[in-house]
Amino acid sequence: MKRILGMVVAVAGVLAFSSAAMAVTFDLTGVTGQYSRSSDIFAANPVYSGGPCPTSMVAEIPNPGGCFHFAYGAGSSVSVDIVGTDVTFVGATLNVHAVAVVASGTIVLTTDYVSTLTNAGGGGVLSGDTILWNSGAADGSVVGTLTCTTLAPPFPGDNPPGSGSNCGLVGLPPGVTVPAYPALYSITNSTPVHPLDLGWWVLNGAHDSIIKSALVTGTTTNNIDEPNPTSSGFTFANSVPEPSAAALVLLGLGALALRSRKA
Repeated sequence: MKRILGMVVAVAGVLAFSSAAMAVTFDLTGVTGQYSRSSDIFAANPVYSGGPCPTSMVAEIPNPGGCFHFAYGAGSSVSVDIVGTDVTFVGATLNVHAVAVVASGTIVLTTDYVSTLTNAGGGGVLSGDTILWNSGAADGSVVGTLTCTTLAPPFPGDNPPGSGSNCGLVGLPPGVTVPAYPALYSITNSTPVHPLDLGWWVLNGAHDSIIKSALVTGTTTNNIDEPNPTSSGFTFANSVPEPSAAALVLLGLGALALRSRKA
């Protein structure tokens, strides 16, 4: 009897261990993962935190412009639970200090904000080194501050010395710190997205780092004529590849196969 009880306890211990979630936290400090689209010429200039947009964010109306790129600050991370091939989104904290120069330097928007992402009841499937997330696996909220100022003239551009600040053009008092939201939604004419579609991640071989990530749409433009509606987005890695439709289909089929095998 003691031997049988011992075997039962041993088996129960193995089952408990095998079903335990493996919590993984990915450090995102320093990852350039936040993108904000603008038609202003400075959004395409790396000197002013600008650069090209991810393909799915390139604007066609009124002109392509570019995207402001911002890195995550200290303490930024994202956590998931992995049990075999099942993945559950736990949460994320994204700290951002953003400075966007627009309107020939007469408007400088400085924002400090924290995006908090939480589980929205969805999960994902791990296939090899790739996580394919179910639609709406996470949701988020953002809080922060916004200050409108101007650079001291002369400014490299067409801003004549002494022209002063144009903060009034975006409805902000110069030099006064205000809540960033909903002010930024109004300034960018955009609407926040709920819930969030995490898309897919590619992990390294040890599964302790995210090396590629789909773009997550954070806000969409209110311009109904814009074919690429994403006005701001973020990723969990420095690399932002744009997968082909065929690749996504293959990932989807792999996820379905894993699900059916478990059923």
